[in-house]
Amino acid sequence: MFQAIHYNRNFSFLNPDVVLLDQPISGMDILDSFFLIDYLRQWAARGRIVVMTIHPPTYEIFTMMTRVAIISTGRMVYHGKRRDLLPYFSYIDFPCPAFKNPSDYYLDLVTLDNLSPEAMLESSQRVENLVEVFRRRQVALSDPGPPGNAPMDVYRAGFFGQMLALWIRALIYTFPYNVVYFFRRLFLAAFISVLLGAIFWNVRAGLDQEHVLDRLGFHYTLLGLCLWPLLLGDITDVWREKTYVSRDINERLYNGIAYIISKLTYSLPTATAIAAAYVFPAYSMTGLPQREETRNFGPYMGYTLLYLLTVRAIAMTSAWTFPTRQRAAAFLGLVVLVFCLSGGYAVHLMDLSLVTSWLQWVSPLRWTLEQLAMVEFAGGTTPMYDCPRGPVVLQENGIQVKAICGIVTDNHALALFGLHREWPTAQPILIVLAVHAVFIIASIIYIALKMRGPGATPDVDKSR
Repeated sequence: MFQAIHYNRNFSFLNPDVVLLDQPISGMDILDSFFLIDYLRQWAARGRIVVMTIHPPTYEIFTMMTRVAIISTGRMVYHGKRRDLLPYFSYIDFPCPAFKNPSDYYLDLVTLDNLSPEAMLESSQRVENLVEVFRRRQVALSDPGPPGNAPMDVYRAGFFGQMLALWIRALIYTFPYNVVYFFRRLFLAAFISVLLGAIFWNVRAGLDQEHVLDRLGFHYTLLGLCLWPLLLGDITDVWREKTYVSRDINERLYNGIAYIISKLTYSLPTATAIAAAYVFPAYSMTGLPQREETRNFGPYMGYTLLYLLTVRAIAMTSAWTFPTRQRAAAFLGLVVLVFCLSGGYAVHLMDLSLVTSWLQWVSPLRWTLEQLAMVEFAGGTTPMYDCPRGPVVLQENGIQVKAICGIVTDNHALALFGLHREWPTAQPILIVLAVHAVFIIASIIYIALKMRGPGATPDVDKSR
């Protein structure tokens, strides 16, 4: 399938009049071979010529050929229209048996048999006879005519033409494989979300202060821990096509910037749908807000999707940059670990040292978690939480009283984690977008420097 896609990309960019292919279906299964030959047949029907060498094909593929040439010991045994092959050999007393693939039968007919001297002699005489018969019946070549016009110059596609071709390749010529892959990723995201929702089932229903940590822990788990299967899938997606992309860029079929921009744009709708499938079931299973804060669901989804798309961009950048999936996953794990530790939940923001405190300002998880916490705990100063299992304190006068609850309002919950600061509305969004842009620009620079045409040696993962 990838070999067929590679031919399609080459034809889309170069648009040649004559194509020479050596064993194009070697190593391909029957379905992909049929798809490739059918595509070449339709492409050649638009006034072009395709010449290929091929092993004995199936009968269905054999019927797609327009003209056939059979060569033995460097000499022509037959050359002509495919529909004239059977009548020709029948006329010279070599008919194809019934229910026999003609390509298999006639290849055996012109192959020298070296199993024994007698078989070698018999097959040699048969081939000599077939060559001589075809030579006598072949029409003599006519004298060449006057020189014709030179072929038109081949112009390379421009930047937007390259992007359009990549869009067509991804959305049309990979159908239905792209649809199957999308629904598989969608099911995986929904499955992870359901498991996460089952762990934090109806956590919003509890009004005890002990549930405050669980509610914020749900968002932390959603953003930093459970999305790993999806990120590894993004790395694998880039790795699978990296060999062909590197070869295409080295052959100057398109440039790296066009590939990266088209990859990010045509995969954006599906990536957004997968991210929504990852967020919505878990959010619903933890308990919908019981007050009028349900209007905050839109901003909640917006902040979460923006963060997930940013982490996805980091995963794709690591896959483009590093030669193996293992190294790409290790680098991504290091980056996400830094984001998680400086996010304000696992380590309090005030506990960060002077050396690491600056990380909180560039961590997209910190800014996203802070906005989600403000959406989650939007009750303000209204008393909401109780501590029925709070300790009993003995006062100096001997009277036992229940300890005062430390978290009574949503403002207390935000202050506990230091997430109660008011920022300009656009600031968290701009910082997350800036991190997103930095990694995309880094990947563009790397590909532009590493894959610059013939002679470049891109790092490609050879492991399986």
